[in-house]
Amino acid sequence: MGLNSSKLFIPENAVFEKDLKSINSMINQMLSEKNIYRNSKYNMFLKGKCDEFTIFNSKKLYKHPKIEIDKIHSSIFIIPNSDLASTKKHICNKISIHYTRILQIIYLIKYIYDLENFGDKSIGGIIMRNIHLKDNLVEVSYCDSKQEEPYSFNNGVNFSNLSGFDMFVNTFLSKDESKNFLGQFQEMLSNYNKKKLKRFICKDVIVDNETHNKIHDATFQCQSGGENTKKDIMLKVTPYNPIFSWKLCLRSKKRVATYNRRIINSIRKLQSSYKENFSEVFSILNQLIIFNKSTETYELKLITSSDLDIIEIQMKRIIIMFFMQSIVEYKNVLNTITKYSLTV
Repeated sequence: MGLNSSKLFIPENAVFEKDLKSINSMINQMLSEKNIYRNSKYNMFLKGKCDEFTIFNSKKLYKHPKIEIDKIHSSIFIIPNSDLASTKKHICNKISIHYTRILQIIYLIKYIYDLENFGDKSIGGIIMRNIHLKDNLVEVSYCDSKQEEPYSFNNGVNFSNLSGFDMFVNTFLSKDESKNFLGQFQEMLSNYNKKKLKRFICKDVIVDNETHNKIHDATFQCQSGGENTKKDIMLKVTPYNPIFSWKLCLRSKKRVATYNRRIINSIRKLQSSYKENFSEVFSILNQLIIFNKSTETYELKLITSSDLDIIEIQMKRIIIMFFMQSIVEYKNVLNTITKYSLTV
């Protein structure tokens, strides 16, 4: 029985076009070219937009006199203009914040997953471009030197240039969450010392301990409990890592091996981790967006602020997993191919 390697395929471009098609379609119909909502009623954060609406809190209607008119067969509330003016600004501000939070999630998905290029410039796209299939051979590129920005005093790679990374770290994550995430990611790009990694994992309030154990194939036993100036996000990238930019790698090398079951399984595991991650992103969007069959357009669901709190945490976890699993599974593929490599 063969290894069924013929079904193993990695596109040269638009690497996740098929996997991201549904997500891309939904977001393109929700966002305009200016990255605001296509449906203007959700753009309450725009100046003067609130002036187009009369807004009042229905829970406060009991304070106002109500009259019945037989011919209209309806209740009519008499509300002073002063009351409308005093509450409108406050309510508009809350609505604006709510819609802005949802917009930020949709916007973040668009750029973290580089939907405009079907994932080519995302962390996943970078990883997949380091792996090539040719005939019955698998070829994995890696950098055999440090990767550094030219004329950089920080001696590292500027990950602010990675699609969506700066927004995720500096805007979407809290300061403590950002520090912990970057600490984990940095350790994975350097010595990948799991004892040092544990220090960050045990402080992680987004990704649970059991998930970390599965990602890193280790057991992390943790005890219970657990500046505003924008800067470039410089991370040190030691040798034997994926090539993030061919311009920054002084010594690029390749490992080449013929197909065998272990190599094929390691690549499929990498691809599977991306498919699962994209599926979770699609699930998030379905919590936020609904398709209106009568108008044939996508609309925002009515969700509470508490619902949105939960969705934001879920989204943080999914994106962190996207980065962590990319590095872990790449190293797994590289290590597996190295065992059977035809080149040294």
